[in-house]
Amino acid sequence: MPGCPNVGFYVRELRDPDCHALFRSAVVVAAAVVNPNLPHAPQRPDPAPNDDRGGAAWSATAGAGAIAGILPGVAPAFELGAAGQVHAWGFFAALGYLPST
Repeated sequence: MPGCPNVGFYVRELRDPDCHALFRSAVVVAAAVVNPNLPHAPQRPDPAPNDDRGGAAWSATAGAGAIAGILPGVAPAFELGAAGQVHAWGFFAALGYLPST
């Protein structure tokens, strides 16, 4: 298998959603190649299943700043925004206000 570390005659394929756990596992495999008499690390418990049954998440944003363009002068800018997610669907809406100077 390409991309899998070989240890002696064994092939190790590492899969984990946590990149840090993958890196630690690769270090352990590399250490076992150098010194196969190392003590075994305790097994990490399996992660709890993701119990995401949907639901909703909402947020609101506000911002203020300045806009500079090709015309002389700087204009103030204001913005209000809202975002939401329901199950796998999400949306974002924003209103911007540029007062005349």
